[in-house]
Amino acid sequence: MEAAQRDRVGGDWRRIETLSNGCSLITWNRNKGGPQQSLSFRQAVNLVIDRADMIRQSGKLGYPARSFLPREDTELNINWHDAEAAKQLLEESGYDGTPFLLICKETERVDAEWIKRQCASIGIPVEIRYESKSSIARKDTIRQADALLSCLVFSDDEVCELESYLQEDSMIHQHLEPGLRQWIFRLTDQIYATKSKEKRRALLKQIEYRLQDEAQVLFLVHQKLNTFIHPSVRGLVINNLGWMDFKDIWLTSGQGQEKQTIEPIKAKSV
Repeated sequence: MEAAQRDRVGGDWRRIETLSNGCSLITWNRNKGGPQQSLSFRQAVNLVIDRADMIRQSGKLGYPARSFLPREDTELNINWHDAEAAKQLLEESGYDGTPFLLICKETERVDAEWIKRQCASIGIPVEIRYESKSSIARKDTIRQADALLSCLVFSDDEVCELESYLQEDSMIHQHLEPGLRQWIFRLTDQIYATKSKEKRRALLKQIEYRLQDEAQVLFLVHQKLNTFIHPSVRGLVINNLGWMDFKDIWLTSGQGQEKQTIEPIKAKSV
């Protein structure tokens, strides 16, 4: 794939890349009746999703996610997947074959259809409903979903992470059951009260660990963002939101090479 891209733009073009500061994920609506109310059911779906295969089938680059943000060991490609354990958990849950409604944007179609096939392999039917970017952000849409597939990218680690828990229009906030929501609120009070960045990060990790323990959020993929640039361009990097940072850019000129005008563009994940 990389070779084909380089051929299109020229063999001497240089590749730059970064990991997205966030991940794709599924959040379960525990304020609506349905099979997602069962912890064993949520854990079964988590285990049947083979993140590495999901990345291969999407044709994009990335790594299996085990948290909101990439970690030091992210590039080790550690992947949770155990279809047999998923089947056993499903039996323990007393699952009766009721389908669950997965809502996502049209841009998530490839991943949504892949997840549907994975769930079907252990006997879970999935109904998918595609919504526009504006519609999927509405509270009524979020509340109608049994599960919501989306991608969160944080421009500021602490602030954006806190907003995902506290803002009323956040899909994670809307899907939290009341007891879990109140527990998170108590921890965020501690986060706001501490001056230590290390302690704030530790408290945020405690929230993330509980979301994992209860399979409230299923972390899926950290996308790798990359693009190719002309060899005359220097100092250009992709920031963690996928935008090219032109702050320290400069151009080198070769003999007979015309000066180029550079316009801001969004890097693509491939």
